[in-house]
Amino acid sequence: MPRVPEPEVIICGAGAAGLTLAIDLARRNIGFLLIDKAAGPFRGSRGKGIQPRSQEVFEDLGVIDRIVASGGEYPVQRFYTDEGPVDRSAFELSGPTPEEPYQIPLLVPQFLTERCLRERLAELGHAPLYGHELTGIDQDDDGVSARIATPSGERTVRAAYLVGADGGSSFVRKSLDIGFPGRTLGVRAVVADVRADGVSTDAWHRWGRARTRRCHCARCTARTCSSTWGRSPSTWTSTSRRRA
Repeated sequence: MPRVPEPEVIICGAGAAGLTLAIDLARRNIGFLLIDKAAGPFRGSRGKGIQPRSQEVFEDLGVIDRIVASGGEYPVQRFYTDEGPVDRSAFELSGPTPEEPYQIPLLVPQFLTERCLRERLAELGHAPLYGHELTGIDQDDDGVSARIATPSGERTVRAAYLVGADGGSSFVRKSLDIGFPGRTLGVRAVVADVRADGVSTDAWHRWGRARTRRCHCARCTARTCSSTWGRSPSTWTSTSRRRA
């Protein structure tokens, strides 16, 4: 059996960040291994806000058109008050400039964003390896040896670089004792994709007071979910509820 060449880079985590890096490496003909311990792609809408700077990156990677086609602009925010519903624009809009060609954030469910990135990666001849969990790291002056649990058993892969794109509970970060500085917001939050009848698709529905210690609930309807989940666009919403 011919020897499989060692990759230059191991990317741990096949979410949006890992896929973006993989595309950039693939188009530069840099060998890599993209792994994720999950059995398959993420299926929720969780990270659904595509900011203008991200759109610039996606344009450079050749995926902006399919990202735009997968979602749309943010709807108005509809606040339900004691006096009745009040609609407010989610953002102040301005025209594009050479320095900032994209001005409007997009609303695209995370699973569709990642699907677009996987399609682009496939066009470049690569794919993520799901069910591959990083279990150990040994680093020296010449590179890193990664122990990976695969469906067919454990293997050790040698590479020049290991990139941790494995989320907030990153195994890579914890293994290397890298801090995760930040601040505590003092709130508890729940984000879920739910089926909700009677919620229109023309607004981001908000109840309660987001800036106080009272319970706040918001439903941002994702019109594009029906193409995968087989429900009508008016029934699937992403719900966020938080309280102090």
